[in-house]
Amino acid sequence: MITLCAIASGSNGNCYYIGNSREAILVDAGISARQTINRMKQQNLDPTLVKAIFISHEHADHVCGARVLSKKLMVPVYATRRTFSAMYNNHKPLAPRFFEPGKEIAVGSFSIFPFLKNHDAAQPCSFRVSYNGIHTGVFTDIGMACERVISELARCHVLFLESNYD
Repeated sequence: MITLCAIASGSNGNCYYIGNSREAILVDAGISARQTINRMKQQNLDPTLVKAIFISHEHADHVCGARVLSKKLMVPVYATRRTFSAMYNNHKPLAPRFFEPGKEIAVGSFSIFPFLKNHDAAQPCSFRVSYNGIHTGVFTDIGMACERVISELARCHVLFLESNYD
């Protein structure tokens, strides 16, 4: 079974939970660590199951809680090198792990496929997260969907779509 939860979505912050009974990942950490953990607990989600945080791009509403949340949960933060370089220093995680768009990453039983999208950021990505044959898309800040987004959308069974960016 897979558990999905939009912990925060919109201009005030973004954070998406994808998990199972043993482990989970977060996509984005755009609210404080305290808020993220409190909201997870309100939804009966165990923060200790989180194994990694993936960052879509450097805007504060996607990354402002990543540094502290990573330290509290003792998990890595994944971002592209260009995204990491464009982050404000006080948002930068202390020990980032870098990924290349278009190359799959394994975290526990999850497979995360980051891909480039159109947005006004250094190297913005969306994600397709796969577990046990279920493909979940996390597509944030979608104004007009580019070909990559449309192609990946067709592969997803479930979708988090945040489209306040125009």
